[in-house]
Parts: sequence; structure tokens; C-alpha cells
Amino acid sequence: MRIKDKPQKRYEELLKQRPEVLQRIPQHYIASYLGITPVIHFKLSLALDVRQISINQNPGIKF
Repeated sequence: MRIKDKPQKRYEELLKQRPEVLQRIPQHYIASYLGITPVIHFKLSLALDVRQISINQNPGIKF
């Protein structure tokens, strides 16, 4: 993870590399680690959840 990357990319990399961390560590600590505010972290997590649901329901659609 690089701080030069966009917040969404940093969040996605953390999710791929250490998915268990997102369940075990308070969200404000994760936001701090990613260099974003807790509000931005919350919005990213919602956006990725919605995107994941859409992909699972419509596998032919690319985001």
C-alpha cells in the first residue's frame, strides 16, 4: 500500500491482503492507517459493498 494511491485502491488492497483486519480492528483505526477520515472509510466500504452485490447479481456487468 502506498500513500500515493487513491483511497479506494488502498482500501481494496487492504481488503485483499488482510480481510480479517476489517472485522477485528475498529474502523477509525483502519481509516487512520489508510490515511483517510472515518467518514470517507465508511463511504468506501458502502460503495464496495454495493458494487460487490451488483457484480454478484449481474456477473456480465463491468464496473
